[in-house]
Amino acid sequence: MAKRAKKSFVVEGGGQYFTIHPNRVFADAHPLTSTHAAMFESIAEETATALGTPNVTASDITDTTAHVEWDAVAGATLYTVTTSPATETYNVTDTEVDLEELTAETSYTVSVVAKNENPFNTASAAGTDTFDTLAE
Repeated sequence: MAKRAKKSFVVEGGGQYFTIHPNRVFADAHPLTSTHAAMFESIAEETATALGTPNVTASDITDTTAHVEWDAVAGATLYTVTTSPATETYNVTDTEVDLEELTAETSYTVSVVAKNENPFNTASAAGTDTFDTLAE
């Protein structure tokens, strides 16, 4: 015979909180009071973590291209890479990207922000590097 869970747990949604009873087919709905909202906010703050800042390095720079890489950030599943002045944005899951169609003899700043799907985690601060493309 399978063991049945004994503990109930609470989840919040749509202005109510629900007590989930694992051994029953239903959940009890209760109005969400300011006390409950504060409790859920407190739990969210306790479980929220900021992701680390990527250490960004640009290399293999030519007149129109550059290779950018960074150290993996624990917990990150996505990195947003932005270049300036061109303001190109790339969303990648790897820890490197090749920039192309850059303008010769131009100073660029590349920024990398680590992210993940956990709504309680905060995206990282941007890691940056600056480089100058070569003359044609």
